[in-house]
Amino acid sequence: MDEAIVRSTNDHHTHLMHREGHRIEGTLGVGDILAPAIAHPCTTFDRWRFIPIVDDGVIVDVAQTYF
Repeated sequence: MDEAIVRSTNDHHTHLMHREGHRIEGTLGVGDILAPAIAHPCTTFDRWRFIPIVDDGVIVDVAQTYF
């Protein structure tokens, strides 16, 4: 999925746009995987008690947070 890029973020939302400025609708489909990284660890640790550890799209472990 190289056609979409992150245009902006706010709170816990990500706004995507097509790399070439076209409408993004129809670019993503059922089963497509988006894999964003953690932008700010405190936001994640503060809200999530358990964080899944993923390897090749499969949850292989869970990390418990103590924030």
